[in-house]
Amino acid sequence: MKTYKIQLAVFLFIMLAFPAFGKEIEVKEGQLIQKAVDSASAGDTIKVYPGTYHEFVYVDKPNIRLIGVIQNGKWPRLEGKNKLNDGIIASGSGFYVEGFHISNYRANGVMTQAANDVTIRKLMIDHTGIYGIYPTLGTNIVIEDTVSWGIADAAIYVGM
Repeated sequence: MKTYKIQLAVFLFIMLAFPAFGKEIEVKEGQLIQKAVDSASAGDTIKVYPGTYHEFVYVDKPNIRLIGVIQNGKWPRLEGKNKLNDGIIASGSGFYVEGFHISNYRANGVMTQAANDVTIRKLMIDHTGIYGIYPTLGTNIVIEDTVSWGIADAAIYVGM
């Protein structure tokens, strides 16, 4: 009986400590990415399909994957209309983002704040008012396969 309790305790620990068995949430044009983020739990993947999304996305949960689905050369596009400050800000560790075209924000395309173990990849970012990609106060940040142009200050600025 004691062995069973130890095995159960180890199993529960693994399930709670590694929430890799998350669900997939799909977002299609006309829907809000932020609504999907708000309904997500640690370990979930949010798939965003091609279309234009005029919004700011804030991810404050750990282990969220925000994946832009590229179909027939069409990308999901976050468009700030030169009115919104930031495209994406994430403060949850384990954040992963890829496959977006982010443009016309007044401040930053993608910013992370005190988030560790972050991956930012396969992004096109243009015409942001300060930085294209701006991770701050975090460790283990990977940035790869990104293209930026028309950025007011720096395409990628790793700070603090």
